[in-house]
Amino acid sequence: MVRQFRPELVTTFKRLNSFQTEDIELLAETLRLFSAVRTTPHVLTEVSNLANSLHGRVKEDWSEHFSRQIQVIPEEWTSAATIAKGVFMWLGLTDAALAALATTHVILTLDSP
Repeated sequence: MVRQFRPELVTTFKRLNSFQTEDIELLAETLRLFSAVRTTPHVLTEVSNLANSLHGRVKEDWSEHFSRQIQVIPEEWTSAATIAKGVFMWLGLTDAALAALATTHVILTLDSP
């Protein structure tokens, strides 16, 4: 999403500054290999929370951009109660939801474990 919004944030925003502009281009190329992209409400919440570190007009503009983008990205939803019953809960809620989706979807992440 940041590539479409303000690519320079990759090198200036503290939550992204471990990446380089080339990284965002590689990610875009990789995503083009897939016919569809999905997300989860948990991932969207984390993105929203991370973006709370933006300031002023950038934060306002991001909020508008983010609101438009989440209208077009389908969400794979599983209740937190269901996720918590799964074997991956030790990963945390968001990552457990992604681990469960990995049985039917390709997951692209930099998180570990």
